[in-house]
Amino acid sequence: MSNPPEQPAPLAELTLFYCGHGDTLLIGSAGHWGLIDCHLTKTSGAYQQVRQRITDWGIKRLDFVCLTHPDRDHYYGMKELLEERFFDKDSEKPAFVEFWDGGIPYPLLMAIEEKLTQGKCIVTQGLKGLYEGLIDPLMDNDRIVGRALQGGFTPPIDFGDFLLTALAPQWNQVQRFSAQSAEKISGALRKECEALRETSNDLSIVLVLRHKHLPVQVILGGDATTRAWPGAIHCWNRILETEGKNRDARFAGVKVSHHGAKTSHHGPLYEGYCQGGDTVAFVSVGPDDENHPHPDVLQHIESLGIRVYATCWPRGAEPRAAMPESLFFFGEPEPTEHVRPHHVEGFGWSDLTVHILPEDKVKVFPEEARLVLN
Repeated sequence: MSNPPEQPAPLAELTLFYCGHGDTLLIGSAGHWGLIDCHLTKTSGAYQQVRQRITDWGIKRLDFVCLTHPDRDHYYGMKELLEERFFDKDSEKPAFVEFWDGGIPYPLLMAIEEKLTQGKCIVTQGLKGLYEGLIDPLMDNDRIVGRALQGGFTPPIDFGDFLLTALAPQWNQVQRFSAQSAEKISGALRKECEALRETSNDLSIVLVLRHKHLPVQVILGGDATTRAWPGAIHCWNRILETEGKNRDARFAGVKVSHHGAKTSHHGPLYEGYCQGGDTVAFVSVGPDDENHPHPDVLQHIESLGIRVYATCWPRGAEPRAAMPESLFFFGEPEPTEHVRPHHVEGFGWSDLTVHILPEDKVKVFPEEARLVLN
């Protein structure tokens, strides 16, 4: 029996780690690595799993660390991971080059939480520790580069075989939010502070991973809300028009925003910018969560012929794309099994790894490339 042909090296790999209700995404291309968000709880196994993957894959350096927005389920454990694996304490030299966020002043967010909790909020201390205890001193001493990513304002960033392009948040929205002050917040009514906190969630970063030559692109929705998506899509259309190329506007992969929440579902994204049967959607979600992903969101995406994968399907849920079952998507995925430190009977837990492979024989969208999802 002849051996199967060797699988070509991927052009990029995106791994969504199961981390309960939160986001942890490790992305690699041509020897370059980046971390997008971080939620490393020990009960979910992500604390151990991410560290093991970094060791197994020999990742010594990160081109960037991106915090899409300052919610706890996107930064919990980030400081500790960076200090442990990507920082030399003796020389105080970091092994990550850039830190990205949306340009939202974190002291304002802390002031909002302090106001709403009457000074009893301890969650924001983790955000303060990340910035004041690590990021700010490194930027002040020119040891890392800080970038505020904003749609239509930040130039595309080179990353291996790809470019990373920000579609959101919008510059004017960030500026309006940043015009607030701690003094204004301290004197604001509770209703006004609640509105400000909700607005801050509208300012999540939306990134597009675009191959430099092949017509393949994946959109990473962060926690963008329904209010943010029209601006992000408008920014995408402007980018395509400015380039003056006949580049396909559709996405081969979509990281579903806000864990599949109904308040973040933008139907036109899937209806006009995805291809039924050829686009895959993947969602980071925790166990036994009735609203993440929301049934209406799943129903709409699946009605368009888009395959949906998740890091966890709860008990009783229809096993749409349960791991390690393999489904065809521009080729046949090779199932992978992951041993969880904590296993609960009835849950299908798994990390999801999306491989973008070169493939000139596949004549479906996108041409000359394919995604394989483990």
